[in-house]
Amino acid sequence: MCTALLTICLWDLCVWYSFQGWTLYEILRHAPQHNWSAYEEALKTNPVLAKMVISGVVYSVGDWIAQCFEGKPLLEFDRTRMLRSGLVGFTLHGSLSHYYYHLCEELIPFQDWWVVPVKVAFDQTVWAAIWNSIYFTVLGFLRFESPISIFSELKATFWPMLTAGWKLWPFAHLVTYGVIPVEQRLLWVDCVELIWVTILSTYSNEKSEARISEAPAEANSSSSDTGPLEAGWKLWPFAHLVTYGVIPVEQRLLWVDCVELIWVTILSTYSNEKSEARISEAPAEANSSSSDTGPLEPINTSLVVRLNSFTYRILVEKLWKN
Repeated sequence: MCTALLTICLWDLCVWYSFQGWTLYEILRHAPQHNWSAYEEALKTNPVLAKMVISGVVYSVGDWIAQCFEGKPLLEFDRTRMLRSGLVGFTLHGSLSHYYYHLCEELIPFQDWWVVPVKVAFDQTVWAAIWNSIYFTVLGFLRFESPISIFSELKATFWPMLTAGWKLWPFAHLVTYGVIPVEQRLLWVDCVELIWVTILSTYSNEKSEARISEAPAEANSSSSDTGPLEAGWKLWPFAHLVTYGVIPVEQRLLWVDCVELIWVTILSTYSNEKSEARISEAPAEANSSSSDTGPLEPINTSLVVRLNSFTYRILVEKLWKN
């Protein structure tokens, strides 16, 4: 990231020096004004994309700063983690914030003195709650965490992060809603976001790492029953994007059955492991009473799941045709 920013700065200097014939003093004097004019022109031609790029850069730099504060070397940071944060900023924060600030102006179109406090209160309750939830949820999915883990992390961090924002954003938003024009608000907010994203990114990753490293054994055993469900969430959503987005309805079952080769392997393995663990830990009398059917149980379980899955798909196909 540092190399990229340095490259941009050097390219900017080369452009002004080569094409305008400016000296270094003239570049330092006039380049900011020209860059600002270019930014305003971008806001007129494609405002959403311009704000998406700015938010993407800010969220990437904010995560990099967070990693530096965590003790990582300046250039030896987790690039995947920084990419995840930048991706959230680019795809979601820039575009959603653009429409939110315009919606806020339409919802509260007045110009009285009380409008600014009302907008700040609305921002720090409704919008902050929505955006914090989106940020933590999308980051969890980008880390390939299960929905159950994401929801538990969100539930644990929702209120602390919301109240932490109240120590920073109300003062910043007095400027946002009281001074800055609506089209330039996201640029000002993104400047403050350098601090806020550092806090968000640090908190999100600390909670995620703590949950992975410090989860007690009993929590693992109690959540083991949801293993197939969580495994399915890691496989089927991506497969079904192809199922319902690409494959014609008559050929969908063939595609799903190809993926089922993987899924049935997972189900059968899990079923046998659970059955063997239950048989080995059961009392001797339970073993003797169930010894006739025990070895068949994994096969029956896998067969039932397979048949139910097949029946469900046939039902969906018929409903789809009707």
